[in-house]
Amino acid sequence: MRLYLMQHGEALPKEVDADRPLSQRGRGDVERLAAFLGQRGVAVERIYHSGKTRAKQTAEILGARIAPGLAPERLAGINPDDPSEPIATDIGGWRDDTLLVSHQPFLGKLTAALVAGDETTGCLSFEPGTIVYLENTPSLNLQNPSAGTCPADVDGSGAVDVPDVLEILAAWGQSGVPADVNGDTVVDVLDFLEVLSAWGPCP
Repeated sequence: MRLYLMQHGEALPKEVDADRPLSQRGRGDVERLAAFLGQRGVAVERIYHSGKTRAKQTAEILGARIAPGLAPERLAGINPDDPSEPIATDIGGWRDDTLLVSHQPFLGKLTAALVAGDETTGCLSFEPGTIVYLENTPSLNLQNPSAGTCPADVDGSGAVDVPDVLEILAAWGQSGVPADVNGDTVVDVLDFLEVLSAWGPCP
């Protein structure tokens, strides 16, 4: 199961519009990201958003490119200050490739809970328009993150860092190499995103 966690695009301040829809810049950023992912064959089977206008708009823009015809769904429990544990537990049972559009600080806590098993570790910082890719495989078990190895450590240094990114870029388009982090037979943007999501010392 492939999981894409995204913070909504830049929104208007509440002083301008209390509903906080996407700003012109935010919409443009999300549209460019959607085009980038669509061109590279990224696709999902479920799309969830928090129900807030900025998250719903972001989900709809992404969905038009990576899941045409699929209606994004509102998911309870993914608002900015919601606890991450209930959703992290639910994700362990998901089977469909999924995009989840939410907010900070919730997304940072959820990512830490999934990757490190502890929402307080602060392993990744989100900004508006940021997307992170995780995959639930035997090497990255989202129900028990500490059970796996560290496939994103391409160079075997014991940490996922800049040299691993360089390894990914050097092997771009190749198959059957360590830089194919997610094992989908080709080194591509998904491997790059997985390295970014696993950044830091290996568990």
